[in-house]
Amino acid sequence: MPVAINIEDQVFCDFLSWDCRQAHAIEPGISPPHDQVFYYFSDLNKLLEHCKKRGMMIYVRREDDIPPTVSFGDVVVYAPVNGPVNANFFILHEAVEEADKMFHHENDGINHRPTNLCISPNLLATINAGIANEGSEIRRLVSWPIKRVFVYIDVSDFSTMPPGQQVLVINSIISLVDKEAWNPNVLRNYEAKLCIGDGYIFVFSNALTAVQFSAQFARLVEVMGAKKLLPVEFHFRMGIHIGDVYCFWDTGRDKWNYIGKGINGGQRVLAAIGKEADDVVFVSEQVRRQIIADSNGTAPYQTALANMHSKGRKADKHGELWRVFELNCTGITTLLPNLNQ
Repeated sequence: MPVAINIEDQVFCDFLSWDCRQAHAIEPGISPPHDQVFYYFSDLNKLLEHCKKRGMMIYVRREDDIPPTVSFGDVVVYAPVNGPVNANFFILHEAVEEADKMFHHENDGINHRPTNLCISPNLLATINAGIANEGSEIRRLVSWPIKRVFVYIDVSDFSTMPPGQQVLVINSIISLVDKEAWNPNVLRNYEAKLCIGDGYIFVFSNALTAVQFSAQFARLVEVMGAKKLLPVEFHFRMGIHIGDVYCFWDTGRDKWNYIGKGINGGQRVLAAIGKEADDVVFVSEQVRRQIIADSNGTAPYQTALANMHSKGRKADKHGELWRVFELNCTGITTLLPNLNQ
């Protein structure tokens, strides 16, 4: 039975009547379904769009201390018996949850199977080049995690507020972030913002920037609240954590979203500290270590580290110990003149 192929490049139209029973695979024991529709891609943007809309993650074999790559060992290669020599195409593996599928890697917890995504050799090279860059679109789409910094803003007593008051609080947070009083370099360097109902999560690729953002946000809440410049006054607790996460395309937001211990860590930092105090900012040990590792000895790094005060190790509700530091926001940032007047 012929295989239907959705082809972007006219040169591959000869495959429209190709019988998959004539194909062979380099992986032993693998052959394509007789009625499967294949999608061929030579353009990275079109491949990304296809995967985003279908909630697909491209599996990349993960080995310790070896940069992630998609290689001939990670793809199933089919070639028509009578087809042109340069007409090979590649089928990437799609990550799946079922444990009984044909591939499994116990270290990353991801099971996977061959999918119907077919790519050109040139696109294979493009994907490999992009995987090494944590800021690239293709890195977000593959089964290799990325490291991000998460600023978790928790509004105090949010659940006890009337619904109308809750809306005003969320609007206040949005208003604060959009204020011209922000340092533009800090404001524009967050990668994403996620409303979580009783607060926000802001995502950064740089630990120092995340700390500066948090300190300036806390100062703005204090000063603008005192000057009656907010829709409604509120109190908060903030936790900052860095860690590995996986990405998925959030169709509701039409943006990337995150899953993993890295994004949960900001809340865990707050859970470890408790609710006895608010209008405070806490930094995890991992964030402090990252800033130390990144430091070039200049004033911004020295100031940030000097204004982190250890609170020791505390256990969260799951019993996990977190070493946390309280951030002196006044010592780390100053507001622009229009709010200091």
